[in-house]
Amino acid sequence: NNSSVCVVVGPSGSGKTVLAKGWFNTKQSTALTVWLRAENLNEITFTNLGQSLNIKHSLKEVLEASMGKSLSLVVDGIDRLFSEDGFSTLSSILRICSPISNCKMLITCQPEEWNRIKINLHDHNIDTVIWKLYSLQELDTKEFGDVLKQFPQLRGLSRKPELQNLLYRPK
Repeated sequence: NNSSVCVVVGPSGSGKTVLAKGWFNTKQSTALTVWLRAENLNEITFTNLGQSLNIKHSLKEVLEASMGKSLSLVVDGIDRLFSEDGFSTLSSILRICSPISNCKMLITCQPEEWNRIKINLHDHNIDTVIWKLYSLQELDTKEFGDVLKQFPQLRGLSRKPELQNLLYRPK
């Protein structure tokens, strides 16, 4: 995808974080990669973010030093972002990354929270209109059948009604 920001929305257990980890792992050998858990942004400010990530320099310095290089950033669980400081910190990160031409960002979010997140980002002067939105759904019966083909040891468990919800949404 050519968009610099992709948002993956889907219900809990639909595979958003697994997808993000897969993408992140493919980028680690070719780009500076940064993984942020959005819930951690609620408790810190942008100025002490670098310290909380155990890096010697501020995150701003690290991101600005990546100008001209590839940068891959994941913000996992943006739906867990609630504080004003958290949105301010994330907005600062997004503003620094925006002019970096080789910066790609992947953000995960639960669908029922996406409108709240967009409003809060808009309040911090972040335009989400051009972001690419992808929606994940829960497994349907056919897809679950494909899983059972790959993992036949799950067949016995799949016959127990009390476990079906867990198997369709493993989180």
